[in-house]
Amino acid sequence: MNLSKPDITGRVSPDSNAQKPILEGIGLSKHFAVESGFLQPKKPPVQAVNEVNLSVRKGETLALVGESGSGKSTLGRLLLNLLQPTAGDVIYEGRNLANLTPEKLRQVRRDLQIIFQDPFASLNPRMTVESIVGEPIWLHSQASRSDRQAKVSELLRTVGLAPEHGGRHPHEFSGGQRQRIGIARALASEPRLILGDEPVSALD
Repeated sequence: MNLSKPDITGRVSPDSNAQKPILEGIGLSKHFAVESGFLQPKKPPVQAVNEVNLSVRKGETLALVGESGSGKSTLGRLLLNLLQPTAGDVIYEGRNLANLTPEKLRQVRRDLQIIFQDPFASLNPRMTVESIVGEPIWLHSQASRSDRQAKVSELLRTVGLAPEHGGRHPHEFSGGQRQRIGIARALASEPRLILGDEPVSALD
């Protein structure tokens, strides 16, 4: 898979090509080892992602299309440093994520958010919706409790959920509603870039 010259839409200005990329993947590869049985020959690794190059600039939307199992989700996790690449680099605003300290990486995570494909697996079943959506605000800002609650209510309305349902838990919602919760959570820290792993496939 190679996206050296991706088909990009959604540019906000004709000169967007002159802008430096917000996020770059350079030669990204991820290979997973395959266990072999006792006395069986060693199996070759699964090449989930192989030498991918891509970049995203401010105001651009990049869509990656591929069949199930083609490595789209793995690539997304590599770009957000949720997986370590076998080879290659992820560059955010000129900084290699692999070289950042935990504190610097935490700051980057405010700017880079993800909407997971499986909303049920990505939401903590013990937390209320208000806590799930409000957690990024608590982690990345100095907002008071009342301000956080107001922001959570605003986000829930934005994604089509009633603010009064903030006290409920994920299992009390349909799959599509849980996906909306995931979208609200991704928006909460006001990120510069959101990666959506089939973000609307579960909406009802």
